[in-house]
Amino acid sequence: MKKNILLVLTLICVCITNISAQVTFTWTGGGGGDNNWKTAANWSNSAGATPLSPTSNSTNSFIFNGSTSVKMDVALNYSLNALTVNSGTVTLTTDVSASMLMGGPLTIASGATLFFDGAARMVFTQNASTSTASISGTLELAGSLTSGTDVQVQAYSTFSGPQPLWTVNSGGKVLLSGANAKILGMTNDRMAFESGATFEITRNGGTVPDCNYKTGSLIRIVGTGANGAGLPSNASVRYDGDIEWNRPNQAAETTLNWPVSAIPDMNGKITMKAGYLNIGGSSNTRLTNGTFKIGTVEVQGGVLSIGSTVSGSATVSGDITVSGGTFRVGNPSFSGAMTITTNGNVTQSGGTIDISPNSGSGKLIAKGNVNQTAGTLTETGTGATPSLTFGGTSVQNATFSGTVSGGNFIVITNNASNHVNLLSNATLPYRLQCTSGNLILGNNNLTVTETVLGSRTGAGVVTNGTGSLTLKNVGTSGKNFPVRFSNASHDPIYITNTTGTADFTVRVSNVVTPSANLNFFNLRGRQWEIASTSASANLEFEPDPLAGTTPAAGARSIAHYNGSAWVQSVAVDGVNNGYPYAADFTAFSSFVVGETSVIPVELVNLKAKYTNNSNTLTWQTASERNAQQFDIQRSSDGVSNWMNIGTVKVNGNSQALLNYQFADETPLQLSYYRLRTLDVDGKAQVSKTVSINRKANGKLSVGSISSLYTEGGTLTFDINLIERANLNITLTDAAGRAVLIKNYATIEGNNLIQLNTTGLAKGVYIINIADGKSSVAVKMVKQ
Repeated sequence: MKKNILLVLTLICVCITNISAQVTFTWTGGGGGDNNWKTAANWSNSAGATPLSPTSNSTNSFIFNGSTSVKMDVALNYSLNALTVNSGTVTLTTDVSASMLMGGPLTIASGATLFFDGAARMVFTQNASTSTASISGTLELAGSLTSGTDVQVQAYSTFSGPQPLWTVNSGGKVLLSGANAKILGMTNDRMAFESGATFEITRNGGTVPDCNYKTGSLIRIVGTGANGAGLPSNASVRYDGDIEWNRPNQAAETTLNWPVSAIPDMNGKITMKAGYLNIGGSSNTRLTNGTFKIGTVEVQGGVLSIGSTVSGSATVSGDITVSGGTFRVGNPSFSGAMTITTNGNVTQSGGTIDISPNSGSGKLIAKGNVNQTAGTLTETGTGATPSLTFGGTSVQNATFSGTVSGGNFIVITNNASNHVNLLSNATLPYRLQCTSGNLILGNNNLTVTETVLGSRTGAGVVTNGTGSLTLKNVGTSGKNFPVRFSNASHDPIYITNTTGTADFTVRVSNVVTPSANLNFFNLRGRQWEIASTSASANLEFEPDPLAGTTPAAGARSIAHYNGSAWVQSVAVDGVNNGYPYAADFTAFSSFVVGETSVIPVELVNLKAKYTNNSNTLTWQTASERNAQQFDIQRSSDGVSNWMNIGTVKVNGNSQALLNYQFADETPLQLSYYRLRTLDVDGKAQVSKTVSINRKANGKLSVGSISSLYTEGGTLTFDINLIERANLNITLTDAAGRAVLIKNYATIEGNNLIQLNTTGLAKGVYIINIADGKSSVAVKMVKQ
């Protein structure tokens, strides 16, 4: 019986001991006339003992259920199992150094705040591998502390390997508001900010901890401090969330410093509202290797610079939007080469985009649209070739309704797959470079101060609407206008001002103003509209297509429209670009080019026919320009021994269809004829050859052949028959092989029979015509 009593007493003692070792304290506050943490009357406890003072015991848990201020007025070094703030604002204050070591869970409920504030150092530490946190409210570190002291949350540095995360949930916040508030050691594997969570700095200065910032989380740098904030260089940090920078009283540019080994990718959105933010430190290997990435960029105010001290590149996955403030490629102290590529759009409705505000080389490459409705797009530095490049793979649009400035600023089209549409009038202060893909003007005007770099057959400026290209200050060295009326054409013009400088405006189309005196035989089908205040200039044209040919000297002509008629000038090779059509002009409006050529007459329908004792030639002309006469020439073999047998005067100038004829009264039995056309300048052209074989005037039983002649690739018979018959016609080559056999059903009277000899080789052929009872054989020479 005594043993059983002793056993029961032992168990009761053990239970009492265990209850004492695992006590949950709930704050009631105010007992004993103060709010001191160590005052027992301020707590109720799960052990049921009253009062029971909270002790430094790693098994104790503490709960707050409302707003209160807790005084920690003696040195504390507490090891806590759990700390829970369910509601209200719990303020922990101290006048002496204090430390709270968390071995278990920290819980801050939604809407609740745990606030550290005091005049001495306070350290809140993740002290064990079992310590976790769920922060749905606010954890704020403040304090009116002197230099050298701080209020901090930290991870114990002796931990090894991944630790359970302290998690800031959606709606939760960690806030550094005190002058020396900080978070230390909370690396990527120890603290995570979920989507909807916020890390915020309102203090003057401070450092963003090396945590895991997930997509949808936010790092907010706000307040009125004169200093900015820093970011660590830990490459394992995940910056998938957003950053908002809003420090209106920031006194000077402070580098957001990823300084030494690596710049982590930022996959969220950077919103710049006020202050200065420089991204990129010294010796940034990721930046140098071009692997630094940003999600999207929005600048509403302040100054955001990407590229601080070393050369490299960065990629913006989404859009760059500037409505105020300044977005810079590099900062003023930057001297390297910095390239920023955005896979989205560049949208500017205000503020400034400054590409290379330094002695370095800044480049902004847009793969989406560039839409500048207001603001300034510029380069304020002294570096070489700062540029904005359209580098997409689908059609891009460009709007420049704001100000574009900078003495070295180049706009580049480099869209190899497509082109760039200009959607507004635009003035570029330096140069347009058409590397690949055209800039299409539509109904918008483009003005370029220096030059447009394009090539004869490469990319250029398309004037497919009412829009024109203006180049300013064209001087005696000349400037190239790489214009074309469509994406598939290229119709450049080179203009050299004779004296001084003047602006020239050019547009090209494929619509030519009609006029009765536009007597070009081979008009190129282009019309250039040129305007200038220049007194005189040399114009060089190269229309497309030239089909691989260059018109012969003296055959080229340029016509200038004077308002009622075309005034023609002889064209020569240009002296600057060597374009095939060039001449000097003293007035500028519409221009076309064409080839007057050495051919004064457009000849059609040359024919020869046997009539009685003569051979008669008939022909027509579709147009005549400066023609003088036709020399009729005859040969016995069609190859040599050509001689003039007569002359026919021509009208001289005509665009109407005119008829001519000539009779050879002393023909040969086999005669070959051609026309030699002579113009007023002594230039001549020779026509094709036709022939008449009078030997073909043989007798058939049913009639006779009145004439046989060749015209180009056609062999023609005139056969007069007294009755119907079936004729068999056979052409035999010199080797006796039949190369062509035709049968014809004829009628009584005159029959015109034509054979296509285009496919026959040159040489001598025998033509045999048979009606079944008789036959006739004649010789033909194919030229």
